[in-house]
Amino acid sequence: MKRRSIFYKYLLSYLLIGSIPVIVLGCVLYGNSVSQFQKEIASFHISKMNQAQLNMDNGISSLQKVALQISMDSKLSPYWITEGYRAIETTAQIKKYKEGNPLIREIFLYYRNSDMLHTSSGSFSTDSFKEYMFNDFGWNKPYFIDQLNAADSQRIEGSMSDDGHGVFDGNNTMAMFIPIPLYSSTPTGVVAIALEGSMLTGTVQQVVGNSDSDTFILDAAGKFLSVDNRGIQISQEQLSKLIHEHQSPGIYDFEYRGTPYSYLVTRSEKTHWSLISIVPKNELFRSVNHLRYFMIAILAVVALAAVASAIILSRRNYAPVRKLLNHVTSALARPGETEEPSLSGEWDVIQHTVSRTIEANRQMASKLHEQGPLIRQLWYSRLLDGTPLEEEEIQELKILSGWKGSKFVAAYVHLRGRSELEPGAKEALSSMYETLVFAGGQGVGVELHQDDAVSWIISLENVIDGKRVLAQKLLELSELANSRFSVQPIVGIGGIYDRLLDIHRSFIEAKGVIQYFPHQDSARAVYFDEYFTLSPEQFWYPLEEQVRLSQCLLHGDASLAEESIRRLFAKVAIMDQSLEMIRCIYYDIMNMVIKTANQLHADNVREDIQKLLQFQTVEQLETRLLALCGKLCEHALQAKTRKNESVISEITLYIQERFCDSALSLEAVAEHFGMTTSYLSKIFKQETNLTFTEYLKQLRLSEFKRGLVESDKSIKQLVVEIGYWDVPSFSRMFKQAEGMTPGDYRKLHMG
Repeated sequence: MKRRSIFYKYLLSYLLIGSIPVIVLGCVLYGNSVSQFQKEIASFHISKMNQAQLNMDNGISSLQKVALQISMDSKLSPYWITEGYRAIETTAQIKKYKEGNPLIREIFLYYRNSDMLHTSSGSFSTDSFKEYMFNDFGWNKPYFIDQLNAADSQRIEGSMSDDGHGVFDGNNTMAMFIPIPLYSSTPTGVVAIALEGSMLTGTVQQVVGNSDSDTFILDAAGKFLSVDNRGIQISQEQLSKLIHEHQSPGIYDFEYRGTPYSYLVTRSEKTHWSLISIVPKNELFRSVNHLRYFMIAILAVVALAAVASAIILSRRNYAPVRKLLNHVTSALARPGETEEPSLSGEWDVIQHTVSRTIEANRQMASKLHEQGPLIRQLWYSRLLDGTPLEEEEIQELKILSGWKGSKFVAAYVHLRGRSELEPGAKEALSSMYETLVFAGGQGVGVELHQDDAVSWIISLENVIDGKRVLAQKLLELSELANSRFSVQPIVGIGGIYDRLLDIHRSFIEAKGVIQYFPHQDSARAVYFDEYFTLSPEQFWYPLEEQVRLSQCLLHGDASLAEESIRRLFAKVAIMDQSLEMIRCIYYDIMNMVIKTANQLHADNVREDIQKLLQFQTVEQLETRLLALCGKLCEHALQAKTRKNESVISEITLYIQERFCDSALSLEAVAEHFGMTTSYLSKIFKQETNLTFTEYLKQLRLSEFKRGLVESDKSIKQLVVEIGYWDVPSFSRMFKQAEGMTPGDYRKLHMG
């Protein structure tokens, strides 16, 4: 019990009264100021990006002017430079244009009726250029020469490279091809201007003014021209994804490797190039963060002052109720009364109400503690049987079971030799299989007493690693069970499904791979889907479908059986086999179903089998087979219900004969019937809708009430005769159930 709950109510009230205006006003001021300031910061950075884009456009325009001047320079005309003694003058003239523009790394002048390439470093034949010159540019030189001959319009080519891991290194030299004469329909030459990518990105960095930003320049087609990727080291795949998602100019946020970043993009109306800058969000909005922290600090100081004031006022108003809290403490420390107390005033009413509330909470907590694990076991059994759960039940079950993975699989462990164990050994063996925790998943065990088996419902976080670790963990448990209890576990694992509601499919597959191959190697765990792929069928229908259908019939799962039949017929329909072979396959399917009917002892389907064997068409066979399997599933469910009812009938009869024995307990009944206590609790609740304790209490209360009315024995004597020793505790329980004390009940019914 919370000793100062009223104090906390006072405290909460004062906090709400004092803090609501402060919180509302603070949130309004905080939201408006931070939001407005953030918009201004974003607008400022966009403006700087636009300025950088303008500077880059001006730089490209200056290169076009250089090309125009070269095309109009008479000393660089094709007639002038063909004279061999003027080669030095040609080189000097080109060098003058190169030195006049800091963006230019080299200028190449090429006329298509010659085989010479003229630069600021000299004139070379194209073969010499390919073999010896400008190797540090990192170009594909044959491709460069091809572009010189093919260029008929102005364009730019990048030479982007990466470090082998999809991360840009930023070291590139691009080339701008400008046919000359400019604006001529039949250009006679090309001016190729080599640009250092870092010069363009450096220009942008100077304008943006952020040393931590990464810069990317893309042409109109979306190809990378220049990259300065020294900060985030983003992969080309991730960057391409961002470019695809955010093509319009603006600022966008994204997260990369756990760090938030801002993605700024502008587009030139002149060149149609895109300029992208990626900056750590904290760095971009550093001033905003400072403002945010400052306002949070102010709000925190105001909040602390409000809390301090609320505590002082709460202490002052809490003093009058301290006496009541002391009484509640003493009521918790002593046993309840057997007679109804006299209620003479408000304080007595409050005290009595508190005492009854405490007792009711005790009983409720005890009931929840007793039935919580039992309810979970019933839910697990319903999942394995294919009985759907409500969405709220599924979510609660996932939380209570600690499942974190999104994939679910069932494992079936047949414990050969378990029936020969003593009850205590069975209990210990079952406790070993209660929970399973391993790297990549968690599982819970569900005991299958009638099969001498345990089924696991397992949640996997990672399928590939989880499957391997799961099989290894189950084998370790099997070896431990074999060494401690001399049982021989055989482990089968079903298919992996996305939905928890499909776990019964995985359970049927796990049980099928065990029962179809009962003498498999017990030194390994067999996955249903992996086992049947080891020896694929060449001209017969898949064996796993036969096993799945057989298990569906044995479990009485009509919907899954129908699905399996339709899948079988669909696969046979597309087989490229002769009519005789197809007919043999259909007879094999019928033979398997008839064998399963014989295994179920289903004598009421003889006529259906006769009709099945007289089919004329495939459609008729499928229809009759579906009808027969539906009856077999219904028969299997009825047989299972009758078997459970028979077991419960024996158990309830045993309890009815001995319920007055004080030594009668769940453990004693479980030992008598060779069950574990957990399994007995689950099946008893499932069949009677009562727990063992509730059922025993009903029997004893009924006998006690009969004794009160039909005999003159004392209450204490009657309580002892029905197996109780604590008379006050029983009296409180009786009053809780009947609404009156035992003495009042006797008076009421004896007239």
